Amino acid sequence: MKYVFKLLCSSFMALIFAWIAKFYFVYGGDYLFRTATCGILIVLFFQLFITSRDRDLIESKLRPYLILNLLCLLIVYTGMMFKVSHIFVSQTKKDLLLDFIGIPAIAIALIYTFSSINRLMNSTKRTKELILKQVIFPWIIFGFSFLLYAVYSVILVRA
Repeated sequence: MKYVFKLLCSSFMALIFAWIAKFYFVYGGDYLFRTATCGILIVLFFQLFITSRDRDLIESKLRPYLILNLLCLLIVYTGMMFKVSHIFVSQTKKDLLLDFIGIPAIAIALIYTFSSINRLMNSTKRTKELILKQVIFPWIIFGFSFLLYAVYSVILVRA
């Protein structure tokens, strides 16, 4: 599990370098962004398969919480990759996954998190650590990346 978290951290660093490259309009920034996002998606898939068999999560009844959050993260990161790295030319296709499917997925994940807050607080220390590494950290990375996307959009409008 520690190798999966190291891959997530290295993908996050590649994502930061990709945003720097995109801000300075360096050739290859889109490819680096795609590579970093694919690394994060691979980590999320690994986490999905690993957590579906974890005994502590089954006993604390938090497995549906983790699976839902990981699926929402998969949708949102894929939508961000489509929107930022110019895979599609059509603006409608770019906006479809992130705006029309991703934003409701974020809302569903938030509502389910607030509804299961008591189970989260009463869980073991190991379960809380897994949730921190597998759910909260990727959501923070996405929020940071979405903030950088907003800044990048403003730069593109001014240029």
